[in-house]
Amino acid sequence: MIRSAVRAALWCLILAATMHAGPAAAGPVDGRALAARLYAAGPPPPWHADGGAVARLALGLLGDAGAHGLDPANYGTGQLARRIDALGTAADAAAFERALSTAMLQYLADLRAGRTPSP
Repeated sequence: MIRSAVRAALWCLILAATMHAGPAAAGPVDGRALAARLYAAGPPPPWHADGGAVARLALGLLGDAGAHGLDPANYGTGQLARRIDALGTAADAAAFERALSTAMLQYLADLRAGRTPSP
């Protein structure tokens, strides 16, 4: 389980670095745009595999965003945490996967480049 979690985290870091390789001063990064590019290439490895262990690890990282000067609410952490146990249909699971990928991509981009509060 830890091995798959580490693999997923590394995959996200590599993905974020390759999808937004420009300098931090290039402007804010939109996690939704990164997720759209990611899913256009085919679905990534699922977060909810292994009974949700990797997804829960990702939610833990998002929930700890405050330790890095970021607000966990910016990533929908509470909403995602409530949804993880209510994935009744394939459509629910797919929507959760996309939402968690979007949140993680935004979080990783914000860790890399910083986040400017919305006006």
